[in-house]
Amino acid sequence: MDALVVMDAQGHVHSACLHWDGLPRRLWELLSAAGYPQPPLYEGHDFVESGVHRCSITMVIPQHPLNGWEPIVAQVIGHRLLDTWETTAMRAMITFCSQHPMEVLVSAFGLFPAHDPADPLWRDRMANVATVATLDPVGALRTTALCLDVLYHLQIFWSNATAQLVDQAQALHLTVQLRDEQLREASDELESRGALITQLEGQVQELQDTVMDRDATIHFLEDQFHDLQLEVDEA
Repeated sequence: MDALVVMDAQGHVHSACLHWDGLPRRLWELLSAAGYPQPPLYEGHDFVESGVHRCSITMVIPQHPLNGWEPIVAQVIGHRLLDTWETTAMRAMITFCSQHPMEVLVSAFGLFPAHDPADPLWRDRMANVATVATLDPVGALRTTALCLDVLYHLQIFWSNATAQLVDQAQALHLTVQLRDEQLREASDELESRGALITQLEGQVQELQDTVMDRDATIHFLEDQFHDLQLEVDEA
């Protein structure tokens, strides 16, 4: 199961995420030390939202088989599977440390940031960091170094995702600018056509007036011709 990644019929990816040395593996180290028999599974799927590629991951730490601890559910929306897996594990680890402070009292994992920086238990663990270093100096240093390495790579993932979003935003901005220009050109053309139509309507009206004047002249001449005809007949 450590290296297993499975995709179901709906295209959702299921994995314990232990096939690389990241935060899911650090979380499993913490959970196994706390007595969990199996690593939690991560379920994720890709989707597109408003033209942006996104990824949703849900992970559940089940109820503890002995202590009866309630399940912990972590759900994260990210950009790619890898960075979202890491972020989900990080949030689950922070939640676990917050809910079970005694389990991480003398562990380097207990130094992980808390949801609330003012959490008195977390501040107490930070105040006694020397105790952790004294009890297991090699383990504390190793865990700290590994977590820093993972956080560094997670920052790279986020930076890459941000760069992609910036590229998409710039492309969208250019597209909007082009469409605005096209709309302005179309508006100008409509205004020109409107002015031409108004001009043609004026010319049509003038022609209609001319035709009416000519019709009146023709009727007048017809009347005069009719009168002359009558005079000729009488003569």
